[in-house]
Amino acid sequence: MTPEVQFGNLPSLEAINFLRNKLDITTAHWDDMLKEIHVKAFTVAGATRLALLQDLRGAVDKALADGESIGQFHNRFDEIVKQHGWQFRGKYAWRTRVIYDTNMRSAHMAGKWEQIQRSKKTFPYLQYRTAGDSRVRPEHARWDNLILPVDDPFWDTHYPPNGWGCRCTVRSLSAREMERKGLKVGERPEIISPDTPDRVNTRTGEVYGKVPDGIDTGWDYNVGKAWLAPEDDFGRILVQQQPAIRAQIDSYIDEVSRPFQAAFEGWAKQVINKEYPFRRHQVVVGYVKSAVITHALEKGVKLETATIAIDANQLQHMRRDAKAEWEKSIPDEFILNLPTEIASPTAILWESSTNNILYIFGTAQDGRDMKVFVALNFKRKGDVTNSIRSGGLIPRISLQNAGEYQVIWGKI
Repeated sequence: MTPEVQFGNLPSLEAINFLRNKLDITTAHWDDMLKEIHVKAFTVAGATRLALLQDLRGAVDKALADGESIGQFHNRFDEIVKQHGWQFRGKYAWRTRVIYDTNMRSAHMAGKWEQIQRSKKTFPYLQYRTAGDSRVRPEHARWDNLILPVDDPFWDTHYPPNGWGCRCTVRSLSAREMERKGLKVGERPEIISPDTPDRVNTRTGEVYGKVPDGIDTGWDYNVGKAWLAPEDDFGRILVQQQPAIRAQIDSYIDEVSRPFQAAFEGWAKQVINKEYPFRRHQVVVGYVKSAVITHALEKGVKLETATIAIDANQLQHMRRDAKAEWEKSIPDEFILNLPTEIASPTAILWESSTNNILYIFGTAQDGRDMKVFVALNFKRKGDVTNSIRSGGLIPRISLQNAGEYQVIWGKI
């Protein structure tokens, strides 16, 4: 029998980073943000004031970092509720448990997934494990002890937790251990049957779509994989937030460069080696800083998303620009590290003639600086993003043309 997970143990650094890298976003209802978007946002249903949400987030952060019990978290929760005069739905003990369990379990399992990815060459299999008691849901019990490869699509939707209060976990297995114990790779269960109906919000009428049997609405995703693989939906949430919330974006951007980098680099190498066939496929490399969103609004440009993306064609185009203009003095290493570079430029400039932005990097050569041109609200076949369109060198003296360029962030 697998023992119930206890959160009073020493937490992993990956779990702490997962929680701390979330952005505080206020919501009125539990389903205002579901699935992958929730991975990047710390929310508590009904906590509509930023100060309240920040205090609740601080309590969860401390509980995870210090290995606090539910009782210790309950006491801190009590103090926060009284301080802010928060009126919430649900019984008091139940509410505390939901906030504690949801955030702690998600953080632990996201951190565990990062560890799984690092060690999957040695431990290429995962075994689904339930808590093994009478509280286990029948559907989850059917998956107990199921063994599948780490990269099997089953884990995209069924990697725990799989619902409110779900205590399931996974165990990594090596080929040697599998052979020694006589364990076998199982057969992947049907993820969604053809007759599975769409789930619908009875309050708003919103259609959530098909969700696998046994998984709660909004939980049919991999909490670790969703964090490691950036997506555009969260960028659309960012630009809709109040200025006080947007102010958190800068520190958030600095923290997420590592998972963005991990997702981007392998793809970029395929493109460079001409092994990636989808020339128009866009990959997100980061988010614009909050100052860009504010400055754009002042210029009458309302960003539709905070994401910055590049497609395979533009990445190759950028490499051709580099070879022609820089005489091969700028290596592919810069392009392979775009997410890291975009997160920490020397300056970001507004280009008045185009109402777009330039990212400037402190690698001046012969009086010229490296630039990356980003077209804001770039549209292609119904998709909108802030698209990297080119890269090159620009004379430093040109950047000092106040009529054409205004510094939004940083300095030159």
